[in-house]
Amino acid sequence: MNKKLVIWTIFMILLMMSAYAQIRVDAVPTSNNIFMDEQAVFKTTIRNLEGNAKTINIFTADLRWYIDVEPEVTTVSPNSEIQFDLMLVPNVWAQQGSHLVKVTIEDTTKNERVVIELPVFVKSYEYAQRDYSPSIEVVVEFPEVVDPRDDVPVDVYLRNRNKRDNKDLNLEISTSLFMEKKPFLLGPLGETSEKFLFEIDDTTAAGKYELQVVLLSGNKTLNRQVLDYNILAYSDFQISQDTISSLFKETTDYTIVNVGNIRKSDTFRIEMGFLQRLFTASSLKASRFNFDGQYLEWELELGPMEELNIRVVRNFRPMIYAILILIVIIMMYFIYRSPLTLKKESVVVGALTEGISEMKAIIHLRNRSPDIIDKIALTDLIPALGDYVDEKKVGTLLPTKIIKHHRKGTILRWDIEALEPFEERIISYRLKTKMTVIGGLSLPPARIKFITKKGTERIVKSNKFLVSLGL
Repeated sequence: MNKKLVIWTIFMILLMMSAYAQIRVDAVPTSNNIFMDEQAVFKTTIRNLEGNAKTINIFTADLRWYIDVEPEVTTVSPNSEIQFDLMLVPNVWAQQGSHLVKVTIEDTTKNERVVIELPVFVKSYEYAQRDYSPSIEVVVEFPEVVDPRDDVPVDVYLRNRNKRDNKDLNLEISTSLFMEKKPFLLGPLGETSEKFLFEIDDTTAAGKYELQVVLLSGNKTLNRQVLDYNILAYSDFQISQDTISSLFKETTDYTIVNVGNIRKSDTFRIEMGFLQRLFTASSLKASRFNFDGQYLEWELELGPMEELNIRVVRNFRPMIYAILILIVIIMMYFIYRSPLTLKKESVVVGALTEGISEMKAIIHLRNRSPDIIDKIALTDLIPALGDYVDEKKVGTLLPTKIIKHHRKGTILRWDIEALEPFEERIISYRLKTKMTVIGGLSLPPARIKFITKKGTERIVKSNKFLVSLGL
């Protein structure tokens, strides 16, 4: 019976080799005489005879069989070939005996198909004294998108399809980010679930990665699964600050860290009024100052786990110093200013069409201090162009001395005994010009001399005054 089976198998292999002009498929059995809980294996070759790549889909419409391919086949490059193991696994509807399983190889790029028939003989359990080969179903559960900030779960379900007692199994889980190998036992028709939890670096670059799960019996590979997954891209600015305060000065160090795995561009803001801005300096020049929102703003771009430090100093000391200096200046002014003020003015009282002939000089003397000032000597000078007019009127304080000088003019002196606090006196006199003055006449400043409370002598001068017609 075995001889007939071999001849029949060879005959069927020759019949099943078929090809289109674009794709050629060859399949050679390596194990197709199986029990119900085993799988038939065919060494399969697909040749692409065209200059364009082809996308391949392999399936069967026979509901009694499952198809598995190792390694996974998706594309065939132009003018090239690929080789892989095609496995046929019987399910609960499969029967004992000979089968021709139709398998379709589809070129999805052109919607063209090649159908091959694979011979499989399913043996009865009573056919021979049975030595079970390892047959274990492996199902892997793994997220398609992984957040590197969280632990990564990998769940593997394993089921023994026959009565073999597997004592030398090893499960290997590997990727470029983590790896683990775990030995275990799986009894006849037994099943188990293995759960793994892996920790990966938070800064792992975003992108596509590959997870490989391999089941080994000794050195023999029983099952291999490859799953693609993606590392989630994320980024966030983490901000911390440290503030040191001293008298009228505050220094704040801001630390900005991109706690992510991709570059991030964002703004960093500090609330600040306009007046505060005038007294604020920063180690990194701000991109802008927003007058509406009242804040400083920086445009930042940081790579994964990159750190930036910005020092902001609010220093009000210059303003305080300026205020203190101003206060001192004002105090010094009030301390050292003259307690007496002197102001001089004049009014034209006699004039011809040709010019000025007579005028009246008025001197305002005021004590602006809260103290009595005594022994005040007031002197004034009439230019040589004019003469003093001696007149006696009620309420008019006459000069104590009148001294004429041939070059300087006439010197007038008044001796005032004392001025009460905040008292003001007005002293006036008349003068005539020796000739008609055309244009104007400049009156020199008056002068007072007095003794302060500290016993020092002080002299205060008034303003000059320009007399002209119309004033």
